[in-house]
Amino acid sequence: MKRILVIRGGAIGDFILTLPALAALREAYPNAEIEILGYKHIAALAEDRFYAQRVRSIESGLLSRFFAKDAHLPAERATYFA
Repeated sequence: MKRILVIRGGAIGDFILTLPALAALREAYPNAEIEILGYKHIAALAEDRFYAQRVRSIESGLLSRFFAKDAHLPAERATYFA
């Protein structure tokens, strides 16, 4: 099974404009597991629907190292992004 991670920040309008791209991904990969990494309260619009099975918060403390210079991700996060 293919796994696809869509990383999408931005406000609700930006996210709504992303929905056609998510629909195109779903159409191209109907059996893929699609997950969205974004603002949970916004990306929840697509969770458990046609677009994506799961949503994770981009604001998670576990991801803060991802945005820091010379920081290392915990092994769990490195595997997640691999």
